[in-house]
Amino acid sequence: MASPLQPTQLMTDSEQYIVVRNGRGKQLLDGVRAKALFSPVGSGGDRKAFVPGIVEQDLDGLLGVTPPRLWALPRWLGTVMARLLMRLGPTGAEFARSSIDYHLLRNLVRVRVTEGEMRAAACVPAHVRAVEACYGDVADRLTAKYTHARERNPELAKRPPPMRRL
Repeated sequence: MASPLQPTQLMTDSEQYIVVRNGRGKQLLDGVRAKALFSPVGSGGDRKAFVPGIVEQDLDGLLGVTPPRLWALPRWLGTVMARLLMRLGPTGAEFARSSIDYHLLRNLVRVRVTEGEMRAAACVPAHVRAVEACYGDVADRLTAKYTHARERNPELAKRPPPMRRL
């Protein structure tokens, strides 16, 4: 995740990041070390400005605010957006952190909206709360937005939100 992709490179030819989590992973990496090229991890950009907007866009689809026909971009526009995000968004390790923060915040808001605050308080671990604190009131604001949308439109609350986009 978060490997740098040059504009002229294919994904299959780009660098890959490896995270070694335990002794077994170290043994596996040692087995291919002679065949691999290692370089320092880069990082750039600011994920704190990037993550809230991405979370909100995704939740619009997941929680039924955006109609399904608007969930997916045409391939050509998706390519343009990907190139823009590569230039303007976080890169390297900061991109990896933004991906983790995005998933944690999105899931936190989704649990709060669909299961309620009591359930969220019981099942959300402390490390998610720590990430939430880094983004100020973003999770609270989004929870209020989607809870209100579901109250205004009872049809949204009747059907469970999809786990992934079609």
